[in-house]
Amino acid sequence: MNMKSKTLPLFILSVCLFACTNDIRNTAVDLSEGFCPEVAVSAFLNPDSLISISCTSTQVAFSKEPISAPTIEKAVFEDLSNGLSYPLIKMNTDHVVTLNIPDIKPLKSNIYQLKIKTTDPVRIISVIDTMPAHEVNITDISISPIRKTTSYLGSVSFIPNAENLTNYYELIAWQQNTDGGSLASNNPFNQLSLKTNDKLITREGYYPNIFLLEAAYPQSLLFKLDKQQHQNISINFEYNAGEEYHAGSTSTWDHNIKVQLRTVSHAYFQYKTSLYKQKYAAEGDLLYGMASPVRVYSNVKGGYGILGTYCKTDTTIHVEGRTNIEKE
Repeated sequence: MNMKSKTLPLFILSVCLFACTNDIRNTAVDLSEGFCPEVAVSAFLNPDSLISISCTSTQVAFSKEPISAPTIEKAVFEDLSNGLSYPLIKMNTDHVVTLNIPDIKPLKSNIYQLKIKTTDPVRIISVIDTMPAHEVNITDISISPIRKTTSYLGSVSFIPNAENLTNYYELIAWQQNTDGGSLASNNPFNQLSLKTNDKLITREGYYPNIFLLEAAYPQSLLFKLDKQQHQNISINFEYNAGEEYHAGSTSTWDHNIKVQLRTVSHAYFQYKTSLYKQKYAAEGDLLYGMASPVRVYSNVKGGYGILGTYCKTDTTIHVEGRTNIEKE
């Protein structure tokens, strides 16, 4: 094959990849015809927090006009493990109804049910989830710089739970910039996007593939382990610490990293992974373009949304900043 015949396929591939980026125009689409709002529920409960549940109405796709919150006639929260029932207190705004119990926290391993009766729209909503029985023990955490970049590589080790045939987990990390070598700071913690090549995470299918060139990495890493995997497990992740450029030198700040490892219910896991899948499907990829639509998981009967539960363990580690990163 001569040089011309080799370069021709590359030229054609380049045209195919980039020709479709021209003449993109915004087009208004009205999808409101025949739309009927439904009740959407959102709640993530853990034993360290009071019970709080949000109720909204489903929205017309791509619409910027919010729909009024549903009218709730009655709402109760039931502890099915102990045969107890608690009326939920309503706090209304234009577009959200918040339901809460001021002095009750859910308990580990208990089964909980939420029941809501609405009059506009007329619906009876119910949803059940089981609180995980244990949080995990974090046995070690380490963070090291990646040379010539502002990124860092982290590793968290823990002993998995063994109460179920399959146990579900979520790893979340936050960064707090500090003024010196201390865990004490008044600066806020900001949640990080996390990159990983750990097969426990990348095998799940929600993690973005290499052809999603401009996709932001997820803000949490979800994975599952079989009961037989009871030995010490390590999860690796990478984050970008941000940078400061001064006098021809790139540096990073001293900062604290807070790592939280959650044992989550199956419903929680299904919801969060399907939410990520929907996000990345909508962005498309370099070779195949837009993927088929993904339906976000819901465990709510009579409506949409999620009641998810989790137990958590967290730890904080201080990381020293770096200077003259280009010369590392």
